[in-house]
Amino acid sequence: MPGFVKIDDRSLSDVLEFVRRYAEEINFLSPEYLADNSVPIDNWGAFFNRDNLILLIGISNYNIGRSDWQAQQLLEKISATSNESLQSKHLNRLADIILGMAKKLDYFSTHLQQNEITSDIIFDIRSAIRGDLNEELKSLYQFKAEANWEEAKVNDFKYLLGAWNKGIPTTELLEALDKEKNSNDLQYLRQIFTVFHHTFYHIIEKSKEVLENALSEMQNSKPHIALYIVFLKLFKYAIDIQNELPKRHLDFYYRDVLKQAEEPAQPDKAFVSVAIKPEVKHHFLDKGVLLKAGTNELGEPLYYKTIHPTNLTSAKVRKVCTLLKTTDERYHQKPYDSFITDIYASETTRTKEAYFSLNNLPPFGEGQVMKSQDERNMVEAKTGFVVSSHVLNLASGKRDVTITLSFEQASFQESLDLLQQVSTQNNQSLEETIYKVFSSAFELSVSQKVSIKPLAHYGFELDRENSQWIFTIEIAAHEPPIEHCESKLERQPVFEHPFVQIMLKHECSLFLYSLLANMEVENIHINTQTKALKGTKLFNTFGQIDLANPFEPFGVIPQKGDYFVLGHEEIFSKKTENIDLNIEWFSLPITHGGMESYYHEYLNNDVDSRIAEEVTTANYRIKKALLKGGKWIEDHGEPNGQEIFPNQTFKDVQIADAYESEIHISTNLQSLGHVPTQKASNYHFDQHTSEGFLRCSLQCPDFAFGHNSYPTILSETVQKNAQPKRKGPALKQPKLPFSPKIQKITVGYSASATAISRTKNRTSAEEVHLYELSPFGYQKKALETAGQTVKLIDETPGEGSLLLALDEYPRNGHISLLFVLNELMESDHAISPSQISMWYLRDNQWLPIQGHGIMNDTTNQFINSGVIDIRIPKDINRNNTVLDDSFLWVKATIQHETLAHGRLVKIYENGILSVWDKSASPVHLNKRLAPNTIEGTKDSIPQISAVVQPMPSFGGKPAEQPADFYDRVSERLRHKNRAITTQDYEELALEKHQQLYKVKCFAAEQTLDKDYINRRFIPGAVRVVVVPAIEASVNSNYPRVSKQSLKEIGDFLDKHSSPFVNTEVINPHFQKVRIICKVRFDGPESNNYYQDKIQEDIRMYLNPWLNDYKMPLVFGKRIYKSEVLTFLEQLDYVAFVTEFSLVNIKQRRGRFSFYDTAAEQTEVSGNQNEIRPDFPWSILVSAQKHDITPIDDKTYQPAKPRSISNMELGIDFIVSD
Repeated sequence: MPGFVKIDDRSLSDVLEFVRRYAEEINFLSPEYLADNSVPIDNWGAFFNRDNLILLIGISNYNIGRSDWQAQQLLEKISATSNESLQSKHLNRLADIILGMAKKLDYFSTHLQQNEITSDIIFDIRSAIRGDLNEELKSLYQFKAEANWEEAKVNDFKYLLGAWNKGIPTTELLEALDKEKNSNDLQYLRQIFTVFHHTFYHIIEKSKEVLENALSEMQNSKPHIALYIVFLKLFKYAIDIQNELPKRHLDFYYRDVLKQAEEPAQPDKAFVSVAIKPEVKHHFLDKGVLLKAGTNELGEPLYYKTIHPTNLTSAKVRKVCTLLKTTDERYHQKPYDSFITDIYASETTRTKEAYFSLNNLPPFGEGQVMKSQDERNMVEAKTGFVVSSHVLNLASGKRDVTITLSFEQASFQESLDLLQQVSTQNNQSLEETIYKVFSSAFELSVSQKVSIKPLAHYGFELDRENSQWIFTIEIAAHEPPIEHCESKLERQPVFEHPFVQIMLKHECSLFLYSLLANMEVENIHINTQTKALKGTKLFNTFGQIDLANPFEPFGVIPQKGDYFVLGHEEIFSKKTENIDLNIEWFSLPITHGGMESYYHEYLNNDVDSRIAEEVTTANYRIKKALLKGGKWIEDHGEPNGQEIFPNQTFKDVQIADAYESEIHISTNLQSLGHVPTQKASNYHFDQHTSEGFLRCSLQCPDFAFGHNSYPTILSETVQKNAQPKRKGPALKQPKLPFSPKIQKITVGYSASATAISRTKNRTSAEEVHLYELSPFGYQKKALETAGQTVKLIDETPGEGSLLLALDEYPRNGHISLLFVLNELMESDHAISPSQISMWYLRDNQWLPIQGHGIMNDTTNQFINSGVIDIRIPKDINRNNTVLDDSFLWVKATIQHETLAHGRLVKIYENGILSVWDKSASPVHLNKRLAPNTIEGTKDSIPQISAVVQPMPSFGGKPAEQPADFYDRVSERLRHKNRAITTQDYEELALEKHQQLYKVKCFAAEQTLDKDYINRRFIPGAVRVVVVPAIEASVNSNYPRVSKQSLKEIGDFLDKHSSPFVNTEVINPHFQKVRIICKVRFDGPESNNYYQDKIQEDIRMYLNPWLNDYKMPLVFGKRIYKSEVLTFLEQLDYVAFVTEFSLVNIKQRRGRFSFYDTAAEQTEVSGNQNEIRPDFPWSILVSAQKHDITPIDDKTYQPAKPRSISNMELGIDFIVSD
């Protein structure tokens, strides 16, 4: 570079100092000498010795650095030896340095002539001599015994102490110093030298300022000195021409031979958002429209012009949703890696009219597993399905529900194959895997009047033979009803019937989303069984029966044909298959012997009025009939009815003459042609009732229960027993007739419903409806005809999705959105983004936008801020339930690498890219145009209400400066625009990308050390680590380059390197170091104050560039425990430190580990007294938070090793790789 090494680079003061010394070498032959040779010969130095300029030059050119280095060496030797002879020798040499400085200062003090320029420096020198230096010189003299001062030094002490202590005789002063006791601490010598060194350094710096003023104002200089200085200044022009010879040589070669020139200025660009007035729905804005951007430093107006024509629209983005499906390899191995391990969703609603604020939202979502609860920006998405049917209306009793899902055989077999792979991987049987997976895979809930009730347990069976999943639910009698839910649940419809909700459980053995998404449902069957149903209504010929007390179902005097009628709206409004009555008789008198025994006296042949017909227990029966269409349809399956007093049994064998006091009556309603009834406002039985009841009629002999025969038979029996001539035993009187009384009657029933049935003209009560519940809504599945199948869950395409809700359709079908992104990445490595696909929602179906869904994308697939022009098909509509039907929905999806994208900060509509029009001087290109500088159009456009510039300009570059030109061309000549050596990579990257502060290139062979293990970094690979300009970095703690910049740098280097070299451009690997200790604070403030302060001081110490951005970031530097401990102990508010250790928190491929200096040292863990980086491209930095515990005592305790349980999620464990 021209001027780096000059032919003559001496300054004016250098030349004057040279002349002064040169003059001392030239003899001056005075007339006195010529007359008498015995007169001493003088030199020409006398012309310069007493001139202020020459003296100031002497001060400013004093080599204080050399004196410091020599003194430090001697001090180390004095401390290291105990040999008195050597100590004396080193002390004398140190005294030479200190006395030399003292004599210099004394000389300057006595020879400098005071004027308005030199008065300040003379005052400083004399003040120092009378003060600190005088005392330190006395202290140095007192080392006389240890040093055995040489005679010359004693004379120097006498002169200086006499000159610096006027009014005190030198002899008396020295005697007093000899008598005065001192500590003889050799370490005190360091303080003596330090005082002299700092004072002399101050005088040197002061002299440079005074010399500069003296050279510019020479009124007080001697004439010959002034004339000589004038000559030297004129001679400077000739020297400058001479020094330009290298530049002229380079200019000829670079500019004339190589035809190189400085690179011209590059205009900067800026994104703007143009808002149109509320009454305007659409406006076409042509390219080239000038936008006002204030003025530059010269006062010239700045204008930017639009690059592309744009259709401005009033449509706005009102909601933004993100959806992410994760396949988390940290927990699963094959075949688990083929499963979706979780689904996360987020939804944000617009709060400001001007723009949509999104607060660093990942556009395609991000995993939440390794985030603390406060850091999570997505929730676990609700995914599952709902089975709804009137048959699920179960108000009371013990209720059992069975839901059978029948699947298409191929999809069912595919799911079995996946489960078989899982069982093989886990060394389990398929049955064990099915039980383990499905017993915890779902969360089941049932509908209630105003909410849903989660179920604690459910049963599951997988029927491989019939390709079915079978869910079973048991509801205890004390639990509330399953009924129609009148409230609208979030993201769900108001279901017409009661329902069972089956949701995928996130905390489970295996998340079954992938399994369900492949399952095709052929049919759904629901079966319910209810026992001890409450609310049953009974009627007989006398009216409604009160069931609270024992009652006579057939009346007080039952006769043949009497009946009771049973009804319950829940039973008869469904497709009920069976009704089960359990009757417990009250004090039944015939349990032993039966009717024959009880009514034996009624059949006595000695009684003329005896009963002629046969009376047996088996003849007493109930016949059932169903009320349908106003007619009673009798049960012809039992033409003789059912015995109401059945025999007791033992092991299925009837016991003679023993009868049950309970009876079970079962009726198959389907055999009677039962059709579900319509729900009535007043469910009651009377002469107008036409359906919804079951009749139980008494079938028995005409005798019935003897109520009519009893008086006659009793009277005759009494009369015959009263006859005096009667022979034989007296006749037994007949027993009182009894009326069957029911102690308790319980009703149960079973009902079913099927989604697809061969029955024609089914009522809604017989139907089963299937709904899919998705993260943002629901969808009803059309499972209605035989042979038709539907997916149980519709799988969304891609790994991550960004969903945008528009409040209206743009008139021309295009909307230009400006996405403001946080481009900084948390990962060290650049990740290539996958291709974005665009979709639109129509009739609950996501359809791809054919052709070019994205007409223009300056975001480089959401890597950097920019404008995306989206084309929206005309057939998009709001007829949707999977998302909010108030809006029109479009979405962008990616297949993988969701972390390869920037984070959404804001969205503006009508985004436009503009470029500086070059109409003014390019002085503003030295820095970026600040946000909101562009504020309107140059010429008023009535349809436009505002122009907003939300981000600074970019891409601008000032014209190349000559120094940069020479650097660039010289480097180009060296590497010849080819990346071969590591230095080539570094220089090419720095040349092309001005935002970089530092570039370090590593070749694979440089890092094949046992300390650095990275399987991906193999020979043939080059890793380029880039650091941005720290003062311009958004996150100065861990300065990183954006994803787009990494990609651009990598693409650029690939073009200039061998195709056989694998080049990877990455950010530095920041390794966080956490300090753990207990501290006693010393100061007036509270412990809380000092805890905050020490946190900040540690952060500044470990990240020194935060205090000064010019401080370098050092790759591969180790942190030593002793250095950090010394730093803490030297803080003025720290009194004591104990239990001190350093922890290095590491994360690789999603796994966390850490190294603790308090842990026991091993060959693997390494040196216990240091923290070393994992890789050459690692930078050790401060952790987010350090574990500092305040204490009150000063008792030393050794550091305690830490464990994972001591670490904090979100503080220590933060996903960044």
